[in-house]
Amino acid sequence: MDVASIARSGMAAASAQLSVVASNLANQQSRAGPDPAPPAIPAVGATSSSGAPYVPLRAMQTSVSGPSGAAGTQVSVEPDPGAVTQEYDPEAPYADPHGYAAVPDVDVLKETVDGIMATFAFDANLAVLATADEMTRTFLRETGRATSIQEP
Repeated sequence: MDVASIARSGMAAASAQLSVVASNLANQQSRAGPDPAPPAIPAVGATSSSGAPYVPLRAMQTSVSGPSGAAGTQVSVEPDPGAVTQEYDPEAPYADPHGYAAVPDVDVLKETVDGIMATFAFDANLAVLATADEMTRTFLRETGRATSIQEP
């Protein structure tokens, strides 16, 4: 088990979660046509020019383990098709004949909490990586195996 690879995968997962949060918050006021059918999975932060509504994203984190005992986590970013709703806005350029436009149903509080949690997860994994580095340096120094270790 490689502690550094686990910490790096955790940092990558937290970074992906932060990207999803940023995309959802940036597009929460998007308006589009009446058809809330989800488009293909967009790039994080992409907006639609086709009249389809922005579909909020969700980050699904899963644990992984490799054949050599390596472990870590990975994230898949998926659209959340249930997170699009209709809002009465007859002035919206994409409103249907009855005045309804599709809007993303983004919960700002949930996204804020998810962003804070992702920040803490990133910081925790960074601390693990720094501690592993410090322990390796100490081991090499104490066992006399290091000829020249540059201190950070």
